[in-house]
Amino acid sequence: FWSTTVTSAPFVVRDQPPQLWITSPLDGAVISPEGVLRLRAGVADREDGLERFPTLRWISDRDGPLGTGPVDVNGARLSAGEHVITAIATDLAGN
Repeated sequence: FWSTTVTSAPFVVRDQPPQLWITSPLDGAVISPEGVLRLRAGVADREDGLERFPTLRWISDRDGPLGTGPVDVNGARLSAGEHVITAIATDLAGN
């Protein structure tokens, strides 16, 4: 029995950034100054697995950084008006 083997040259598969979805606040949420804004997200990373809270930062377009991980923000801390909240997740590889 005859066979032949061929091997490829080395190649790299790049690490992928985590997938991120915001679970709170819901779209259209209204927070009173006496209320609490709960910032929560789900994060899944192909290489690192399902993570509840890797390096996760929250930013308001009006008030700037709000905290890291799951955050409860006192409504009185937020300026009045409409906010757009951005969540940024960073995995173990820094993506």
